[in-house]
Amino acid sequence: MQAFSAQDHDFIIVDMPSLSEAGEQEILNSIDPERTNCLVVYKFAARNQLRNLAAHGFRLLKGPLEPYALVNLLRDQVSLTSADAERAHDKFESCDCLD
Repeated sequence: MQAFSAQDHDFIIVDMPSLSEAGEQEILNSIDPERTNCLVVYKFAARNQLRNLAAHGFRLLKGPLEPYALVNLLRDQVSLTSADAERAHDKFESCDCLD
């Protein structure tokens, strides 16, 4: 992960397909879950890493991340109205960042 200020963001998504012990430490050292909401998306991870991140307050989701899952998480997190959530979903689907 590159250096950035996690405090400048309302919500951070970390996509780490293979969550190793080193990856877990990198997340723990970079992001304070009490100050910034963070979702860790993983494909493979050891139970120890998942338990430890969850105990620190990180939200975890086994990937791949589907647009509806992201919209639901954001809706829960920031209490979006249904119209706002639909717009967020449409914007996410039209984004070419996943190609």
